[in-house]
Amino acid sequence: MPNNSNYHAATLLARHNRFVVSVQWPDGSVTPAHCPNTGSLKTVLAPPQPCWVQATPHNKLPHRVVALQTGGTWVGIYPLLANTLVAKALAQGALAPFSDYNHAQAEVPYLPGHRADFCLTAATGRRCWVEAKSVSMATDSIAQFPDSVSARATKHLHGLIEMVKRGDAASVIFVVQRADCQHFSPAAGLDPAFATALGQAIAAGVTVYAYSCQVTQKGIALHQPLAVKV
Repeated sequence: MPNNSNYHAATLLARHNRFVVSVQWPDGSVTPAHCPNTGSLKTVLAPPQPCWVQATPHNKLPHRVVALQTGGTWVGIYPLLANTLVAKALAQGALAPFSDYNHAQAEVPYLPGHRADFCLTAATGRRCWVEAKSVSMATDSIAQFPDSVSARATKHLHGLIEMVKRGDAASVIFVVQRADCQHFSPAAGLDPAFATALGQAIAAGVTVYAYSCQVTQKGIALHQPLAVKV
């Protein structure tokens, strides 16, 4: 399930703020590019380092960095790709845990101030509310999320817990945009509130899945399921 994009090779020289980096092209020229990941990019960002860049001619900055190479591993850093990959996998029936659901709708409001990445509906009418989370950080072959405090992600978990209490199903899918991890765990040391909420969500009946990705210059694709250890 690749995103069907061919990326251009460059070198990331520096991150100037959450949104802007400098990249050097093979001809030696240096230009600004958009950094789509506003997190810390902990364990991933280590300039100067090879990167893959996508043309974005209609945006304010004409290029976007989508992957970085760190420690010999390519890591996707474009969070929205997590939703794209999950959407394609659901459409193709490639995610076994959701095989009972035959309809998927994206960006669906469900509680005041809450909007699910996906609402799945089964033939029986049963609904499943799904949040997709992009993961780039890894420590000792353990994929971890978040890479900085994320009150928003914690809020999402509490919303899913409420929907389970109301009789619906709910799930979180962690899309690990790298292929060098053995399992997934919450980054309790960076965001203890999120780690606590994830444990509460699982106890309440929210199902949690993680999938690694293959990251190549031709695109990023879901690869295989990872064990989730909380």
